[in-house]
Amino acid sequence: LNSRLERFAKLKKLAPPAASKSGYVYVSHMPEGFEEDALRKFFWQFGKVLKVKVSRSKKTGRSKGYAFVEFLEKDVAKIAAEAMHGFLIFGKQLICRYLDEVSKFAMIPCKKHIESRYPAFKERYNAKEDKEVTKQRVQKLVENEEKLKEKLKEMGVNYDFPGYS
Repeated sequence: LNSRLERFAKLKKLAPPAASKSGYVYVSHMPEGFEEDALRKFFWQFGKVLKVKVSRSKKTGRSKGYAFVEFLEKDVAKIAAEAMHGFLIFGKQLICRYLDEVSKFAMIPCKKHIESRYPAFKERYNAKEDKEVTKQRVQKLVENEEKLKEKLKEMGVNYDFPGYS
């Protein structure tokens, strides 16, 4: 946690600070599936949320487990950070810290659209199977089962098991 904040402090020194009334909350130890829309709805109860940035892996597109939430006002961000620090959600305890400023690099949205590694497989797996394909699949399973029973008989094993047929 501290190493990340130190890294962002170094980046902040590189970029000139812009005078703004916005306040930021650093949220870490986020549960899986708790992403931009959920964070926005979750923190909306405190005040107007301007931006939400979940840090993601460049390779997989999955969340790294931390995010930044930008509020319209600094006081609201302080209250939100205090109230949500230690909040237990989906079996994980959130860590929230108030930040006066965030590096300009931290709030840039990810422009890279990460494609699924196996789109053809997903389409095939989720596709509806028509009756002919199902019939062929079951027929092949029955044939393989009969071959297995024959091999067992040849080996002298008398074993009858319930199967597809």
